Amino acid sequence: MISRLLPTHKFIPHAVVKTVQAIDFDALKKAGIQGVVFDVDNTLIPYDDRAVKPWHEQLFKTLNDLGMVTMMLTNNHHRDVKTFAEGCGVPVIMAANKPLKRGYKKALKALGLPAFKTMMVGDQFMTDLYGASKVGMPTILVNPIKRKSEKWYTKILRKLESDMKQKVIAKHPELRVPLEEIHRG
Repeated sequence: MISRLLPTHKFIPHAVVKTVQAIDFDALKKAGIQGVVFDVDNTLIPYDDRAVKPWHEQLFKTLNDLGMVTMMLTNNHHRDVKTFAEGCGVPVIMAANKPLKRGYKKALKALGLPAFKTMMVGDQFMTDLYGASKVGMPTILVNPIKRKSEKWYTKILRKLESDMKQKVIAKHPELRVPLEEIHRG
């Protein structure tokens, strides 16, 4: 499988948490993180519900209060995602072609931060973690919000990431429980 060709160290998350809401952003700030880049689909919103929820508003208010800058980075190119980002008051880079470096570099430039001071938060090994690690960004892996509504191409990537997850666990057994708890299937 393709996962045999990819370097395992590029898929090691800084942290594994169940939801975006469970991330301790105060601790990240204290650790020197100044910005956060979020994947959109299945990290912040499911594919079938694009509404801005109260927790989204609170999330970005908290980050703003901490003095952290934010950005959304998505492979999606549909207007509903842009509308969601605008509703959150957060800039978005659409059609980012993750895991290619270009979108990540564009986000870092827009934020005015170096990679090591910018956290990437996403739900996929093969796009979010791999792409961010290629430019030197630390990553947080979260559980996908709603797997049933995922697109066909995401389902293919999930099969590849299952192989990669096993490679990561083999080299980092301490990640077995958190990865198996949040990334079932």
